[in-house]
Amino acid sequence: MSAHELDRSKANRRHGDWGGAASQDHRFAVAGLASGLYAAGYLSFLSHPLHLFVPSVFAALLLTVPNRLVASIEPRLFVLISALFLAVLASALFGPSSGMRAIGIAVFSCAPLFLLAFKPGPAIAGLAQTYGTAAVIAMVVWSWLLYAFLGGALGPWGSWTPAGSGNLYGLQFNLLWPVLLYISLHEKSAAATGALRALAVIAFLFALLTYSRAAILCAISIATVLALRGGWWKTLAAVAVAAVLAGTQVRAWLAFARILEFEPTLGRFAIWKQSLAVARDNLIFGVSPGGAPDALSAIQVYHAHSNLLNLLLESGIAAAALYLMVQIWLAILAIRLVRAGVDLACLGGAIGAWLATSQVSTTITNPELTLTLALVTAFAGHELRRRSTPDKIL
Repeated sequence: MSAHELDRSKANRRHGDWGGAASQDHRFAVAGLASGLYAAGYLSFLSHPLHLFVPSVFAALLLTVPNRLVASIEPRLFVLISALFLAVLASALFGPSSGMRAIGIAVFSCAPLFLLAFKPGPAIAGLAQTYGTAAVIAMVVWSWLLYAFLGGALGPWGSWTPAGSGNLYGLQFNLLWPVLLYISLHEKSAAATGALRALAVIAFLFALLTYSRAAILCAISIATVLALRGGWWKTLAAVAVAAVLAGTQVRAWLAFARILEFEPTLGRFAIWKQSLAVARDNLIFGVSPGGAPDALSAIQVYHAHSNLLNLLLESGIAAAALYLMVQIWLAILAIRLVRAGVDLACLGGAIGAWLATSQVSTTITNPELTLTLALVTAFAGHELRRRSTPDKIL
C-alpha cells in the first residue's frame, strides 16, 4: 500500500467511513454470496450433509487461515465459548445417548459460536454487504414463491421454509434488515444507500409476513426504538400502521387455524415444564445432543423451544450455565449499542431480536442464524472500538 493510500485509509477510519477500508477482492464477494445463500437456508433444502458441515468448516477456516476478515480474537469470550463447547462435547461423549451422532450435532451447533469471538478486519464491510443482500433477496424470492404459488405456506404449524419454520425465518429477516440499514447509514453513494434501505424495508415487511409472533414483535420493537432514537416520527407512524396490520393478520390466521383444527395442543409453558422435568433427571450430562426429540416424545415436540432449556435438557447444567453467560454478554452489548447512537441501535436491535427469539425457540441448532449473529457482533465490536480509539482501529 502506498503512502497516499495509507493516509486515505486512515482518514476513512478516522471519519467513521470504515466501509472505505473494505477489500475489493472478488474472493470475499463470492464468500459473501455463498454465505448469504447459506443464511437463507438453501443448503438445508438442497443438501443436508453439506448443511451439517459448512458452518464448522467456515468457522475453522475463518479463525485459522490468515485473511483480511479477522483482525484478532476476543480472548475472554473465546475461552467462554471453548468451555461451552467442551461441556456440550462431554455430554455427547458420556450422556445416555452418546455416540457419533451426538458428537456431530454438538459440533454442528456449537462450532459457529466461536465466530462471536472474532474482531473483524477491513474486508468485513464488503463481505457483509454482499452477504446481507444475497440472503435477503434469496429469502424474499422464496417467501414470495410460497405466498404466490403454495397458498401462503409460511403460516405456522407444519409450514416449511428452507430455514425450517416461520419463527426462524422471521428471526433471520430481523437479523438482516437492521444490518442493511446500518450499512446504508455509513454509505456515501446515494444509489447504494437507496438500494440498501429498500432491501431493509422489504426484509422488515417480510418479517411481518412470516406469521411468527416473535418475529412480528421483534420487528416492530426494533423499528420503534430506531424511530424514537432517531426522531423519525413519520417512520414511527408507519411502524404503528404496520403493527396494527400485522396484529390483524395474526388474529385472522389464528381464527382460521382454529376452524381447520390446526391450533397446537401445547403452549410454550407446557413444553418448558416437561423439558424441566426431564432435565432434572439428567442434570450432569443431559440426554446428549440431539436427544430432545426422544426425551420429549410424550408431548410430540422436537425441542424445548428455548436455547437455554434445550441445552439444559440435552447437555446438562454446566453447558446451560455457560450459555447463560454468553447470553448476558450479548444483552450487555445490545444495551451499549442502543445507547450509543441510532446507527448502532440497528445492531443492538438485531442482537436483541436474536436474544428474544432464542427464549421461545431453539435457534442454536440452526447455524445459519449463528453466522448472521456473528456478523452483527463483528460490526458492533468494531464500531465501539473505533469510537473509543478512532486512530488505532485496524
